[in-house]
Amino acid sequence: MTSYHALKVGGVKVGTKLGIIGAGGLGSLAIQFVKALGAEVYVAEVNRGAWERVTGLGAAAVAENIREFADKELDVIVDYAGFDTTTDDAIETVGFRGTVVQVGMGTERTNISTTTMILKQLSYIGSNGGTNEDCAEVLDLIAAGTVSSHVEIVGFDDIYDSIQRFERGEANGRLVAVRP
Repeated sequence: MTSYHALKVGGVKVGTKLGIIGAGGLGSLAIQFVKALGAEVYVAEVNRGAWERVTGLGAAAVAENIREFADKELDVIVDYAGFDTTTDDAIETVGFRGTVVQVGMGTERTNISTTTMILKQLSYIGSNGGTNEDCAEVLDLIAAGTVSSHVEIVGFDDIYDSIQRFERGEANGRLVAVRP
């Protein structure tokens, strides 16, 4: 619901050129939602191990940094990572009168160019959670088989190691701990 709501807040629709930063749990779901909405999506993901999966979900292209898509004149960029540099990269990359939607909170504060924001006349919007309507729409997409989450089951004894893998960017999807 959180990833879907951010797309709605950004005004993503058929024909939108969308950039997504971070293809983890929220970002990978967003790629699938975007495909269902009929938008074109370009994904920035630092974990090269996830690139094949991301492309398989429907991304037009994948790169390590969203700036590599500056020539695409992206209408909307959703930052699911929220690290200092990713937010600045989104603002520098989005097209004229574009929208940057902030979801990720990797860092509490960031430095951005107000000059770029003004000259591009862009919108910068925060998004979290969602509405009851968003939840119903997401459940409909899941029931239709349009969207699914990549889940890796880990045991309780593996939680610490799994968190470390996540922090190193080695997790590929959601990690779910299950008691034996």
